[in-house]
Amino acid sequence: MASTLEALLLAQVSTAFDNTPQLVSTTTLGSPAASVTYTVVTPYQRILCVWNAASTRASNPADSLLLRVNGSSSNAYASSYIQSVTGTVTGTATGSLVSSIQVGTITASTATLNYWASGSFVVDGANTSSHNTTVQGTACAFPTASSSYVGVYSGMYVAGTPVTSVTLLAANGNINTGSSFSFYGLT
Repeated sequence: MASTLEALLLAQVSTAFDNTPQLVSTTTLGSPAASVTYTVVTPYQRILCVWNAASTRASNPADSLLLRVNGSSSNAYASSYIQSVTGTVTGTATGSLVSSIQVGTITASTATLNYWASGSFVVDGANTSSHNTTVQGTACAFPTASSSYVGVYSGMYVAGTPVTSVTLLAANGNINTGSSFSFYGLT
């Protein structure tokens, strides 16, 4: 069953895209995993993912949640974000193609117990080869009561091919036990 926040997001997405998101898959990890992969069900034009997650990274209180399309780790992605780190705004644009798109910042194993991250992103243009696939999302992470990461993330997969899968991974660790990812399709 969707959380209150998830239900609100789904209502907003339904209004914005003029159709109701259809739940296709939910994955909740029973143990740490290097990645989570969603195999795309056609004929969806857009894929919405609503998630809450943490990383096993031990050397830092936060980690990056990364996205790859069709299993590709080649430099086929443009990625940028604007993020507030405990009130200080930072941002980046890759300037060149990279091997993934950052779709959020997640808490790591050194974060305060039971402090997690949550967010959502939309993969747009999933079933077309007439243009590149874009990704946009928002996320927040609170490693401690006095530190936070809040951001807007975006990117583009420049291969110009239909999306057959979406893979999520942590940049510096595994995705931790209990992390959950719900994938929805929109036509």
